[in-house]
Amino acid sequence: MGSRSKERKVKKSRKSVSPSSKKTKRETKDDNKNDDPMEVEVKDQQNDKKDEDNLDTWDHSDRRVMVYNVQKFMNNKDIPKLTEKWLSTLEDPKSIEIPQWRKAPNSTWLLLTCKTKDMAAKLIKHINNTKITNPKTGKELLATTSESKNKRSRDDDDENSKNKKNKDDNKEPETVTPLTDDQVRDKLTPLWKMSYEDQIEEKKLRMIKKCSIRVIKEIKKKFTSLAKEAKRNPKYCKATEHYDWLTTKGGIEVLDIIPSPTKYGYRNKCEFTFGYRTLTEDNDDKDKEPTRIPSVGCMAGGWSGGVSRPHMCSNMPWEACALSELMETFLKESPIPVYDNRSHVGLWRVMTIRTSRRTKECMVVIQHAPSKGGEAKTQTEDYTDAFQTEKKRLVKLLTSKKLPKVQRPGETSEEDSYYSLKVTSVFFQEYGGLSNPPPEYPVQHAHGKKHLTEILGKCKFRISPGAFFQVNTACAEVLYQIVVDRVKEVTANEKSSLLFDVCCGTGSIGLTCKKQGAVSNVIGVDISQPAIDDANANVELNKLHKSGDIRFIASKAEDVMRGETYEITKEDNKNNKSAVVAVCDPARDGLHPNVVRELRGTEKIQRIVYVSCNPTGSLIPDAVILCQPPTKRYPGLPFKPTYVQPVDMFPHTDHCELVMVFDRLTEEETESSGKDKKDDDKKESKKEESKKEEPKKTETKKEDPKKKISKKKK
Repeated sequence: MGSRSKERKVKKSRKSVSPSSKKTKRETKDDNKNDDPMEVEVKDQQNDKKDEDNLDTWDHSDRRVMVYNVQKFMNNKDIPKLTEKWLSTLEDPKSIEIPQWRKAPNSTWLLLTCKTKDMAAKLIKHINNTKITNPKTGKELLATTSESKNKRSRDDDDENSKNKKNKDDNKEPETVTPLTDDQVRDKLTPLWKMSYEDQIEEKKLRMIKKCSIRVIKEIKKKFTSLAKEAKRNPKYCKATEHYDWLTTKGGIEVLDIIPSPTKYGYRNKCEFTFGYRTLTEDNDDKDKEPTRIPSVGCMAGGWSGGVSRPHMCSNMPWEACALSELMETFLKESPIPVYDNRSHVGLWRVMTIRTSRRTKECMVVIQHAPSKGGEAKTQTEDYTDAFQTEKKRLVKLLTSKKLPKVQRPGETSEEDSYYSLKVTSVFFQEYGGLSNPPPEYPVQHAHGKKHLTEILGKCKFRISPGAFFQVNTACAEVLYQIVVDRVKEVTANEKSSLLFDVCCGTGSIGLTCKKQGAVSNVIGVDISQPAIDDANANVELNKLHKSGDIRFIASKAEDVMRGETYEITKEDNKNNKSAVVAVCDPARDGLHPNVVRELRGTEKIQRIVYVSCNPTGSLIPDAVILCQPPTKRYPGLPFKPTYVQPVDMFPHTDHCELVMVFDRLTEEETESSGKDKKDDDKKESKKEESKKEEPKKTETKKEDPKKKISKKKK
C-alpha cells in the first residue's frame, strides 16, 4: 500500500489522526518545494511510519470484543459503570482501557473496543473465566472476538470474485418450462372460464367490497383521527360529527355494470416482448432438449416461462396475432439476437401495436437497444451495419402486403371485413435504459403516416405513438357518454360553463363534451407533450377551434393546477360563469395530492367526474381527500359521492373502469350533519325518561288490610 492511499485512510479517522496528516496534496507540495531532496525523502519515510501507526489505531477490528447475554435496555451512561464493575476483580483494573462501545437498545449484545489488541484478548479471557452473570436473567456472559465485516483486502475481493465467477460458470443453465395455453389464459384473462354474465356479477361484488365499502371506512377513520386530535389540542382542532351520507344505510350505491359492446379481440393497443419461445412439440420427448426459437409475444410467466403466443387470449385482436407471426418469421432469418433482460445483451426489445378497425389503420413501434450497447455495457458485439439492413427488411416485410388471416377465439363471420387492415406507419425507438421508457420518449419515424386516426363517437382523434387512448374503442363511447350526461346535469346553460380536463391525454373527453354541447370552454392538462400536440391537432381536426375557448397545456397537473384555478375564478367573476366542472381521468397511480387539494380548494368547482381505471386502488385515497372534513392542508368544503357507475372496459379480466361523481356539500349540510343526530338522540332520551317516570305517577300506595280495620273501629 502506497503512502497516498494510507494518507487517504488516515484522513477518514477523526480522533486518532494527527493534524499534520490532514494536510492536502497541495499543502505538502508547497512545504517540500524549497527543501533538499534528501531531506524530503527522510520526511516521506517518517510520514510513512506515522501513517502506519495511525492506520494501526484506525483499523481496530482486532480490538473489538463482543459480549453476549447482557441486559437488553440500558442507558449509555451505565455502560462505563458496568465495564468498571467487570474489571474490578482484576489485580490492575486500569490495565484494560475501553475507549469506545456500542449497543443496540433491544439487543442482548454489547460491542466493546479496547485500546490495544492485547487488552482485547485479556478482556475476553477475564469475562469467560470469571463467569460473570446477568443479574436479571441469570445467564453467564460470553465474550468473543469481533472481526470487521467491512475489512477486506483487494486480494480477498479478487478471490471472492473468482470463486463467484467459477460458481456461475459451473452453474447449470435454468430450464425454461413453457406455459400451457390454459396457464397463459389464467394469467392474462383470469375470468375466461366464466360466462360473461357471471363475470359481470363477480366484478360488481368486487366494486362494492373493495371500493364502495372501503371508501366509507377510510373516511370514517379520518373523522376518528380528527376527534382524537381535537381532544389533544382543542384550540387548534375541532371534532366534527359524521356527515349524514356516511351514516345512511347502504352506503355508496353501486349501479349495475354496463357490459362491453365487444367482448373478444377488443384491444386496440398491444405491447409484446421479444424473447424465446419453447416449441410445445418437443415436450413429449423427455430425453430431447426442447427447441427454443426467437419470438415476440406475452411474458405471462415472467422470464422463467419464456415468451407465449398471444393467440389463445380472447382479448387479443387478430391483427396483433398476425403481426407477431410476421415478426417471428423475420427473427428466424435475422442475424441480430433478441434482447435478454437478465444479461442485457441483444437488440430487439418491445413491439407496440396500435390499430383502428374503423379507419383501417395500423401503427407498429419497434423498441430496440443501441446497436453498440446500452447502459449495462455488457454487449461486446457491434450490430450497427447489420441493424441498418435489418430495419429496411423489416419495414418491407410489414408494409408490402396485407396482414394474413388469423383465426381468433370467439370471432364471427361479421369480422371478415376487418381483414383489409394494413400497416400504415412504422416507428423505431432506440432505448438503452434498463427499465421502460417514459411515454414522451422520442421515436424515429421510418414509414408511412406519422399518426394514427381513430373515430370515437362524433369526433376524430389523432393518436401519436406515445399518447394515451382507451384500449376498447366501442366501450369508450359508452364511458364517455356517461361522462357527458353527468356534466350536462350541472351545465344546463352551456354558454356559461367551463370544463377543467385533468390528465386529458389526446383531449378525447373534453372534446367529446364540447362536441355534444355539454360545455362552452375547455381547459386540459397532461404530462405528455405528444399527447398535448395531438389534443391541439384534434381541436382543428374536429373544427372546434372557432366555437369557443379550448386550451391544452403540457405539464404536470399539480404544477399547472394552482394558476389555472386562479384564472378560472378570475374569469368567472368577470363573465359570471354559472358552472365549473372538473373531469379527471388519471393513470393507475391516481391524482397527485396537490391536484386534489387544488380541486377541493376551488369553490367554483361544484362537481368532479372521476374516471378511474384503478377503482380498488388509487381511487380510494383520492376520494378520501375529497370527502374528508376540512383541514389546514386540505381546506374547502368537502365533496360526497353521488353517482357510481362501473363499465366493463376489459372483458375476461378482473379489471373494470369506474365513473364516480363527487358533488360539493354546502355549509348547511356540513353544519347540520351532527345537529340532526343530536336532536334525534335528545328526543329518544326524553322518551325513555318519560317512560321511566310514567309508572311512578300511576302507582298508588296500597294500604295494609290491618290498618284499614283499625280505621273502621275508630
